[in-house]
Amino acid sequence: MDGPLRILHLEDNDSDGELVARALRKTGLPLEIYRVETRADFVNALDRRFDLILSDFSLPDFDGLSALSTVRDRDGDTPFIFVSGTIGEDRAVDALRHGATDYILKDRLSRLPAALERSLRERKEREARRAAEDQIREQAALLDNAREAIVIRDMQKRVTYWNRGAERMFGWTASEAKAGLAEARFGPADRAELDASWSSCLKHGTWDGCLRRFTRDGREIIVEAHWTCLRNPDGSPRAVMAVGSDVTRARSLEMQLMRSQRLETVGMIASGIAHDLNNVLAPILIGVESLKRKVADETGQRLLGNMEMGVQRGADIVRQVLTFSRGSAEPARDIDVREMIRGIERLVTATLPKSVEATLQIPDDLWHVPGDATQLQQVLLNLCVNARDAMPKGGTLVVQGENAVLEGPRRGRYVKIRVADTGQGMPPEVRDRAFEAFYTTKAKGTGIGLSTVASIIRRHGGFIELESEVGRGTEFRIFLPLTPEAAVPAARDRAVGAGKTLLVIEEGSVREIVRGTLEAYGYYVIAADTEEQALEQHAHHRARIAAVLVNLTIPDVDGVELIRRLAEQDAHVKVINTSGLTDALHVDGVESVVRATLAKPYTADRLLDVVAQVLEMA
Repeated sequence: MDGPLRILHLEDNDSDGELVARALRKTGLPLEIYRVETRADFVNALDRRFDLILSDFSLPDFDGLSALSTVRDRDGDTPFIFVSGTIGEDRAVDALRHGATDYILKDRLSRLPAALERSLRERKEREARRAAEDQIREQAALLDNAREAIVIRDMQKRVTYWNRGAERMFGWTASEAKAGLAEARFGPADRAELDASWSSCLKHGTWDGCLRRFTRDGREIIVEAHWTCLRNPDGSPRAVMAVGSDVTRARSLEMQLMRSQRLETVGMIASGIAHDLNNVLAPILIGVESLKRKVADETGQRLLGNMEMGVQRGADIVRQVLTFSRGSAEPARDIDVREMIRGIERLVTATLPKSVEATLQIPDDLWHVPGDATQLQQVLLNLCVNARDAMPKGGTLVVQGENAVLEGPRRGRYVKIRVADTGQGMPPEVRDRAFEAFYTTKAKGTGIGLSTVASIIRRHGGFIELESEVGRGTEFRIFLPLTPEAAVPAARDRAVGAGKTLLVIEEGSVREIVRGTLEAYGYYVIAADTEEQALEQHAHHRARIAAVLVNLTIPDVDGVELIRRLAEQDAHVKVINTSGLTDALHVDGVESVVRATLAKPYTADRLLDVVAQVLEMA
């Protein structure tokens, strides 16, 4: 103890007071004894702190039970011992029942030191117990306020503790969880997973991992859990404590990042494939055009026309892959929406089961819109495939086009395309997230279909509306804006280049077909397929070279650096980029001399028009 033991003694007899003091000093403890005789002095003394209170049972104007009651009203813990000459057994029991610590008869004061030590020891034990209880309460409050779910199960796997974090995460209250309602959601796979994790925790003392769980409202969440085996003093297991965090969103973001990285890789691969495919398609497309001018019979023209359509379709597919993988955009072209919808009719019909009836409603006067037909076909195909999947038991699919004039914030003329089904429909929580990237309700879905649809429509300046109700089907409404009628450019005089010299830096068969086409229209062509050849030819013929066609993606040639060095040789050089890549050209010394971009595969007419356009530039 810190300092002497402070004792308050209520006693009106001086001799008895001295005998009690003498008995107390036999303990050998440092003591401070304060003796009072009256009620007033006793009550006033209680304002100070005492370690022990002794009291006679009977006093002239006061009694021990009243003194005990006064002390307990103020302090429920200070030891209170009656020291009296006369106290019957009944009164002694009554005193203990009202909170007395002990009672000692005055003719047996030898018991007083032992009673004092016992009362002090018991007080310390009570204080230690209260401190432990306070600590437990503080810990329980901390556990309840923790964001993590903390659950304790006994050896029969019954829930014995369920904190508020678990209530917030799973939705069940502690009483519901203890009643087994949370486990009632477990399927065979969940129970097998729980059993395996439980066995590992008991064997190794801990277990860490991720578990799939369902909340009270049926949501599936991913819980990152740490389990600890709690043991008895003899080392036997008595319970398992699980601490879990909801990592559903984090895992979703992680998956999105991984998918994004995969898409970036796909984009890089697609760029390389597109380069190779375009180099294959370009000479075919130009060659077919040349052959069409030479072949006169109808059968030959029809065959060449089909070949040209096949090459154009291949080029469209390449553009579609690039658009999806890296967001590249082709210049907007006039689209006959009626023909575009007709173009996918056969494909859609072939993929629908017999239980689904498809209806196309397309007016003859449907307006044209500017855009990319391949991308818009992708939009319609995605929506039709989704409609098919929503009607496993059959139904009706309607694709309808109409002209629409809107007022208000989106005032203007639009082509409206409606894709509707009579399928299962979407609940509100799914409908609200339908266009969210990587969100899907399909077991093998990717979650990129509708997000891609929305992205393509936005890139075309339009918007999309969704209406769906469980059991009543789904309807998408696409609005594609018209642009003011563009002036029809006058036909270019392709003879403008007659006698002009062009430097063509290209590879393989593309170089030869380009050379042949240009020479057929009166150009003089100098060809090169390496950086050294190109610079040498340009330096030697600079005075008469009217324009330079450069493919930035020739193997072992740094196209951007080549253009820079060409510009150093001639600051007024006119360069036509024939690779379709434009981002790399936004650098000083290069951007200003590149007058046009000619993306592969291009037609002979497009080649001649672009060359003529550049030659007419100042």
